[in-house]
Amino acid sequence: LEVFHPDRVARRILGMADVVSLVERAEKVFSEEEARKISKKLHRQQFDFNDLKKQIDQLKNMGTIQSIMKLIPEMNHAEIDDRQFDSWRVVIDSMTPYERENPDVLRNYKRQVRIAGGSGTSLTILKKMLKKFEEMRKKAKHIRKGGFYD
Repeated sequence: LEVFHPDRVARRILGMADVVSLVERAEKVFSEEEARKISKKLHRQQFDFNDLKKQIDQLKNMGTIQSIMKLIPEMNHAEIDDRQFDSWRVVIDSMTPYERENPDVLRNYKRQVRIAGGSGTSLTILKKMLKKFEEMRKKAKHIRKGGFYD
């Protein structure tokens, strides 16, 4: 149950962002210090799978991905499923500490096969996760350089 705010409900009905509710949810889960640490890691390109796992856990604490996406109109129709994050978490848990801290070593096919088998997921899921992780790192690099991305 949520506290009733007529203006926020009206914005949601009209398909407008409910940023205030999103920020309130985020403030309950994310600490300012932790956000700074993650931001620094992203800018230094030191973001690793341990950090991704923390972010997934914190997002899950905010509620379902679909409920979060409803607060952002552009993301309202995004095809993101909570199960995707669950499978990513299992894959990360199947990595060695060295692999979590050094994402570049996962270009090795034998490591990929071992992790996919150990996590009980498919190689396709692992490769999709690695692709998304690399895209995120590239976007962070563009932001750091002051550029924009699509």
